[in-house]
Amino acid sequence: MKTTDYSDPISYLEKENSPTRALLINTAYKEFLQKLGLDSFDSIWSIKNGELIKRKKERSVYKVQFSLKGCKNTKNTQSDEKDIVFYIKKHRQRISFLSRFLSFFSSNQAPAEGLTEFHHYCNFRKHGLGTAIPVAAGMKWSSFFHVDSFLITRD
Repeated sequence: MKTTDYSDPISYLEKENSPTRALLINTAYKEFLQKLGLDSFDSIWSIKNGELIKRKKERSVYKVQFSLKGCKNTKNTQSDEKDIVFYIKKHRQRISFLSRFLSFFSSNQAPAEGLTEFHHYCNFRKHGLGTAIPVAAGMKWSSFFHVDSFLITRD
């Protein structure tokens, strides 16, 4: 039985990276997410089959379960697991005029909560602190003053 070290560093790739959208994927979950068709911001944002765990203003958390059937070589799974559970935290942020204005003069994207949390999880692990496993994060401008973002984690 494989055990997970919750302080292992995370390596990730940038699947999408533009001023209006971004997608970061933990390399250990890249193939699994592709098999599920979850390889873009829109495909992940549109997941509807989860159990609502928490909703607070512009933020919600869903528990989503996927079958491992046909995914024998999925990394970071235990051999006796039949399903994998992810937690998807979705943010709908209103960005102030000043933050939006300043984003035009910076190479950085807007401070999307999902991406910020993903980087925090990666930094915690880099320094040996145990956390949930960050699986993916993304952001997309939904209007001039609103940005949608998400973070997927696994316990």
